Amino acid sequence: MSVGNAWVVGNTTALWKIVFKKNTPDGGVIDTFHVAEKSEADARAIAVDLAGRIKAMMPGDCNIFYAVMSRDNTDRDSRFIPEALGDGTYVLTGSPVVATKYDYKRTALLLRFENEVGGLFSHKICPIGDLLVEEGELLVPPADVVGIPADLPAAPVEAEDFNVTLNAFMQAVVKQCHHVVAGHPPGGAYTYFNIVNSYFIRVASKKGGRVFIG
Repeated sequence: MSVGNAWVVGNTTALWKIVFKKNTPDGGVIDTFHVAEKSEADARAIAVDLAGRIKAMMPGDCNIFYAVMSRDNTDRDSRFIPEALGDGTYVLTGSPVVATKYDYKRTALLLRFENEVGGLFSHKICPIGDLLVEEGELLVPPADVVGIPADLPAAPVEAEDFNVTLNAFMQAVVKQCHHVVAGHPPGGAYTYFNIVNSYFIRVASKKGGRVFIG
């Protein structure tokens, strides 16, 4: 457990909230992540890395429509992240590679993240390809992530097996993000934990809303 500093103008580090708004053909969903005690440049680099991994798991008929990061305070000081935007790049393995469509906007993969003192939070990944799930089961689950990786996993490559890309994403979240305890005042001191483990739990459902539009 660590206590992060309250935000004051001039601080070089802060608690950042990263937000990705993603579109499918018939609905939108949001992903959020927290990184603690990071500079703006470091937080942006983490956001761009996570966005690349998310796009590698999304079919080409889906996209990251909007991406921002903001300090955890009440000021309107968010930062736009244009490098994170773009269509999904997931394709089926094989030769030649074949693009795939998404399964359904609410079909999601439930991930469990555990912190260093036994706490946990869940995160749902969607949208995903339509041929990855059959009868409510992920055909090839990812390996568990136990312990903080020594190094950040390599960026995904075209036609990589989905379970490999998903495992690398899980490692990247464990390595770079934090579990922040809810309830602190905006801009105030906060409590956060390192994430140490991650597991795929099951296929689940994620609520979304309307397609995001400009």
